[in-house]
Amino acid sequence: MRAATHYERLGTYLLPTGELDAGLVAFRRAVALVPAHPPSPERAAVLAALGNALLLAWRHAEARSSCEDAIAVASQLDDDRAGWRAADVLAICLCYLGHPEQGLPMLVAATNRAPDRTGVADRLRPYVLLSDAL
Repeated sequence: MRAATHYERLGTYLLPTGELDAGLVAFRRAVALVPAHPPSPERAAVLAALGNALLLAWRHAEARSSCEDAIAVASQLDDDRAGWRAADVLAICLCYLGHPEQGLPMLVAATNRAPDRTGVADRLRPYVLLSDAL
């Protein structure tokens, strides 16, 4: 888990420097290092991070798949927050893939998350993605 966390962080640092391919490699490595069973918040997080990186690489179909996997993992956990990032990224991917009738309501719903249960990123991300989709 520790190595996976480091690879996920490495990918996060590489993306804004323009090292998209190297970042994707790091995210894929993180996913490979977190076991699929038992379901864990860490697994959902690395899948969502990979989905976000694929979104930034304009690989929307791949991002969609990664996010759907993250949401499937998160749905097996007691904490719905584990899948929020993946759901937000999935929603914008649906819009980009020509399904705004599915994606836009997901983003609107995400803007209504309980503020006492969300961090700053989880509160802002749906607004940013919604403005982009619109």
